[in-house]
Amino acid sequence: MTVVLTGNDLTLEDIEKIALENAQVKLHKNAIKNVMNCRKYVEKIIAEDKVVYGLTTGFGKFSKIRITKDKIEKLQNNLILSHSTGVGPLLSRAETRATMLLRINVLAKGHSGIRLEVLQSLIKM
Repeated sequence: MTVVLTGNDLTLEDIEKIALENAQVKLHKNAIKNVMNCRKYVEKIIAEDKVVYGLTTGFGKFSKIRITKDKIEKLQNNLILSHSTGVGPLLSRAETRATMLLRINVLAKGHSGIRLEVLQSLIKM
């Protein structure tokens, strides 16, 4: 059983199939196209050295600080680490699958700038 994600029409039934019945996840061709197009746009912004909040600048009170091209990857790594959590009891397999599915579904919309390879890695997990 496979659920195809567009990023726009995930149902409770789909979540149940994936979380409880171990259905597989696949990206719709339009989702793949949207993710790739957004990533190309992000790469263009970086290549053109444009000022974009959180991409080529810091966050919050550091939003006026420009991030040089050689430090953008470090900024993104630090962003991931700063949002990582690990407090409380472990989630069940179903809870973990549902949580990851919800993140994958949002990223499948193609608005985040994520690389397709990263999104596919999340799906494989």
